[in-house]
Amino acid sequence: MSIPQIGNMPLNNITQAITNQTSMEFTESGINFSIIIISLIFLFFMLPFGYQIYKSYSIVQVRNRILSQLLEQVPLTSEISVDTSKGFHFDGPENQTNVAHNITEFSYLLNTIEDRNLRDFLLRKDFSRWICEQLKNDELAEKVKKTENSGSMDELRIEIKRWINSHEISFSMTTSIIDLMKQPVEGITGFNRGMISFGILFVLSIAVVLIFVANNGDPQLANTIMSMMGTTLAAVVGFYFGGKSITVEEGKIG
Repeated sequence: MSIPQIGNMPLNNITQAITNQTSMEFTESGINFSIIIISLIFLFFMLPFGYQIYKSYSIVQVRNRILSQLLEQVPLTSEISVDTSKGFHFDGPENQTNVAHNITEFSYLLNTIEDRNLRDFLLRKDFSRWICEQLKNDELAEKVKKTENSGSMDELRIEIKRWINSHEISFSMTTSIIDLMKQPVEGITGFNRGMISFGILFVLSIAVVLIFVANNGDPQLANTIMSMMGTTLAAVVGFYFGGKSITVEEGKIG
């Protein structure tokens, strides 16, 4: 039995050629789709990371400005002096009146903080827990905590001022507030665990795409994805263990 032909080419060869061409087009479209998915996954996980870095350093600027205002605008008597390298310290006995006046001025300075930065400025250090520890006032701490969760900046501002104006503030508490503001902001450490989770999800997502591509027989793209996985994992691990060294000194005015 003779094999059907079209011209000089057997029909089964033509069918095989069409099948191969279709398979190549499908593989190419799959590769392009995989690249798009990889890019979207990368952007999805990396953009929040970049935003957190920007946000951390903007918080540093706000805290530096508020600390500078506190040191420059608050009238200081001879009982308290300022050493720009060490912050507040006493030259003589405690002066409760002067310290209370400092806190009143600090209350006034709360108005100079932008609403969008107030929560980060005060609550990033767990302000309600600090109140509980310093004043032994669980009821007030609970009120502030509820205000924190309510999302109302005006209510939070009022609650903090009410606390400032209704309690006798000692010098140690004053310096605790200053120290709270002067603590270095570690731009990476605050969300290390989140970054590790993102990294794991990212690697798993890439692994899924890798399996898809490998099944279509494209070793070159598979190697590219493997390199991306290794680079991403190395970056996440590097940021996790190196995060504590990425700090910004603040509180040194002058």
